[in-house]
Order: sequence, then C-alpha cells, then structure tokens
Amino acid sequence: MNLRSSAPFLALALALVPAAAQAQTPTTPEKPVKKPRAGDASIAVSGGLATTKMRYAARFQELVVNGRVKPYVAGEAVTLHVVRKGKERKQVRREVGRRGSYAIPVQLANNGRYRLFVTHERTETQAAFRTRAKRVTVVDWQAGQGASGLKVLLLQRGLEQIGFATPKTGSYD
Repeated sequence: MNLRSSAPFLALALALVPAAAQAQTPTTPEKPVKKPRAGDASIAVSGGLATTKMRYAARFQELVVNGRVKPYVAGEAVTLHVVRKGKERKQVRREVGRRGSYAIPVQLANNGRYRLFVTHERTETQAAFRTRAKRVTVVDWQAGQGASGLKVLLLQRGLEQIGFATPKTGSYD
C-alpha cells in the first residue's frame, strides 16, 4: 500500500480519534450525598400511679407518653408502639413539636402488662432510632375491708391525691 491509497483510511482514522477522546472526558461531579444525622429520644409516661418498678393505670385512663428528640429536625415524626403479649396492639404517629418535644395521649382498654416505646423511621435528614420501653400495667382493682397489699397502697395513694383522708395522712372524721 502506498501513501495515496492509504490516505482516505488515514483521514478517517484521524477523524475518529478526537471523537473517542471527547466521549471519555469526565462529567461534572455530583453533589456529595449528606449522611442522615444520628438521633436519640427520651421517653416518659405520665398518668396513673407509679411504684419504683411499674406504672399502674385503670382501664381507659388517659396516659401521656412524652419526651424529646435530639437533635431537633423540623418536619420529622415519631411513632408510639403499644405492645401486649408480644403483639403490637396500637400505633400512634405524631409530628415532633418545637425544640424536639412530643406528647402522645393513649388509652389502654384491656387489663394486663404493656410495653410502650417510640421509634423514628429513617429519612433523608435523620437516621432511624428507638427509645427504651416503658412498662405499664392496666388493672381493675377493688378493695374491701381487710384487704392489703400493693393494690391497697395504690388505692390509698389515689385517694390521697384527690383529697380523701387515709390511715397514713390523718383521721377519718
């Protein structure tokens, strides 16, 4: 092959080389994806009567589960899970208020022990987390003359809170 006969092939090869080089140029880098912020929450239960180990409530008594989410991210929500006998009985979802606080009212209908805990699902801005469980026992107690034990102690505390005299606080006159 001489130079004249190979000239068209050489021109074609030179025309293709810059096009291939252009196809390999790097594109603009994408914005780095932000990691969701790690979070944590506190939990407390108010209502009912408490001992050092357990909180007791009457059937259908309103309890309030409250706490605070740290760090606070606007527009996030938490879910309260109510578990009895290993099965989830209720879920209540609420948005987190100002400064990361939440308050979720809940009523428990059946007697027995319940575990209450709060979770947060992962979003673009905040990671998933879960609080420790708080235990509540729902009871339907009555006490007659001569009764004793924990139920009498808690019934006396309840009466004392609403202003009735008990053996511990004073006379029955």
